[in-house]
Amino acid sequence: MLGWSLFREHGAPTFYGENRTPVTIVSLYHPCWHRAETPISTTYKAFSNAKMDAYILVRVGLQYLNISLSTAATHAGDDVIEEGILYNERFSFSEVNKMEKELSNALRKGLPFPILKVIEYLSGDGFSWGRQYRVAGYYTASMMW
Repeated sequence: MLGWSLFREHGAPTFYGENRTPVTIVSLYHPCWHRAETPISTTYKAFSNAKMDAYILVRVGLQYLNISLSTAATHAGDDVIEEGILYNERFSFSEVNKMEKELSNALRKGLPFPILKVIEYLSGDGFSWGRQYRVAGYYTASMMW
């Protein structure tokens, strides 16, 4: 079995057995196709000079985008000076203009500036990353169904 032996111990293809439906459902709806995370130093809101150290995680699925932003609480001895923040937002890009709608909803909700910048970056077709993710997700989801 020369064709199946690449990176496998016994050279057999993957067998899902009775797990085909759960594997397909998880693949379609869980944002796990592309993941990026990094610590950042940023402002909480636009046009502010106050900086905060945060951690941002962006996960892209076939039809959804998940953005998490978190900071740790600041302590001075036993007193908490500043509470930490934790945002976990899910945005859909299953339709052509859905990301623009999600961006306007996020602006209305008053989400933090780093989350807004990621949505803005992926919603504009000028740089085309958002469009490429949307098209790839659309065709992959169609093929999986």
